[in-house]
Amino acid sequence: MSRQLKPRIADFLADQPHGAPVWQIAEALGSSNDTTVQALRRMAERGEAVLVCDFALLPHTVWTMPPHSTPKIFRAMETLQAMQSAARRA
Repeated sequence: MSRQLKPRIADFLADQPHGAPVWQIAEALGSSNDTTVQALRRMAERGEAVLVCDFALLPHTVWTMPPHSTPKIFRAMETLQAMQSAARRA
């Protein structure tokens, strides 16, 4: 369940530069607040999401993407370019 939810959350947060509260994320994705919070906490453990503003009421906590999060495809290209550069110097 949350494995399918995580990429959808990441896509949603990528369009929210200042973050979004749990209730807004859950509503946009058709998920419950509890399931969304669980997925966000797992994502935070992996550095895939950041808790911006914590409230006593979980649906109002605000989450965002980590700063300087680069899509995996671009990191792959950066790695390839670094390896090619190192090979040229060798």
